[in-house]
Amino acid sequence: IQSISEYMALPIEALALNFVLNNPYIDHLVVGVTSLNELVKNIAAMRYLDRVAQAQKELENLSLFDEELVLPMNWKL
Repeated sequence: IQSISEYMALPIEALALNFVLNNPYIDHLVVGVTSLNELVKNIAAMRYLDRVAQAQKELENLSLFDEELVLPMNWKL
């Protein structure tokens, strides 16, 4: 997720929260925070909804049989 976040120049909070918001099988999102700063970041993340939706479409086009993705020994961490 961190790599996708960096590649798409999206805050990781935006990627994570908007992934859930773009999921048609999820009705509600409950967010817990431990600080005001986290709350502000989560609210700001909502402005990336469309960009995350586009990223999701691109990720769905990846092949589940692509050896670069499936085999951990090929992962470049």
